[in-house]
Amino acid sequence: MDVDKVLQAEDCKYEQSIIQEYLKRVRDVTWNKVFLQGVQPPASTGGSTSETLIGLGPPKTQEGDVIAILYGCSVPVILRPMRDASSPQGYDFIGEAYIYGKMDGEAMFQSYLEMDFILL
Repeated sequence: MDVDKVLQAEDCKYEQSIIQEYLKRVRDVTWNKVFLQGVQPPASTGGSTSETLIGLGPPKTQEGDVIAILYGCSVPVILRPMRDASSPQGYDFIGEAYIYGKMDGEAMFQSYLEMDFILL
């Protein structure tokens, strides 16, 4: 949905300000973000099935990137594995993400796989 186009439409100019305020907030939250879908492996969920993760991330997000929750970060982040044969496995920080069900510390109350990351 093109929120700016809806806000500029003639029939929206006279709508209640609460609707306009809501649409402006939607625009601000989703601006410059892409929809993403990932899979949390079964080993980290403690079960035999994987969990599908959905959310919003930076526009540079690509298939193969990793959704991670780093200690000290207030939100999940997107990391890209660096595939350089001459150096140990490292990760490039792509940006912050919103992942449904993994915000506000929710992930810490579920089974999870703890890993070390080297950010390059």
